[in-house]
Amino acid sequence: MVLSYSALNHFFNIFQTPYLWDELGVYSRAAIYLYEHNLSLLPDAIPDELSRGHPILVPFYFALWFKIFGCYPLVAHIAAACLNITAFVFVYLILKKYINEWLAVAASFMIFLQPFILAQSTLVLPEIPLFFATAAATYFFISKRYWLTSLFLTLSLQIKESALILPFAFYLT
Repeated sequence: MVLSYSALNHFFNIFQTPYLWDELGVYSRAAIYLYEHNLSLLPDAIPDELSRGHPILVPFYFALWFKIFGCYPLVAHIAAACLNITAFVFVYLILKKYINEWLAVAASFMIFLQPFILAQSTLVLPEIPLFFATAAATYFFISKRYWLTSLFLTLSLQIKESALILPFAFYLT
């Protein structure tokens, strides 16, 4: 299978798309606000109409990228893709502990190609950062590195409220 120029061009145009839905309504606007004002992890750093009560780590992460590389949708989408790729490195490392290395690569790639993962892999939303933090916590948990497990569980709680179940799940495991 050979990728054509138009297929590659279409792939890279994904990074050029404007913000959509929740990206535009909450997360990108909150990140832009932090970029324009002050980088902060304090809850009152973002006005309520922008944060809507969500944890602040995701807007902070994207605002940090904006400070370094400029405030453009391209930068935000690449920042999201970097987290997604890193999450799949953790998925691979988890699978490699239990199955053959090549099967771990193939399984990670098959998970990566799922439409719901691909659809969110470049969006400024908390789901992929939460996936990254959960995959990292799982890897460190099965590696018996509990301080790093605790760190990534704490980060997951600062990414999205639904991560509240994770510490209980790890404790029961």
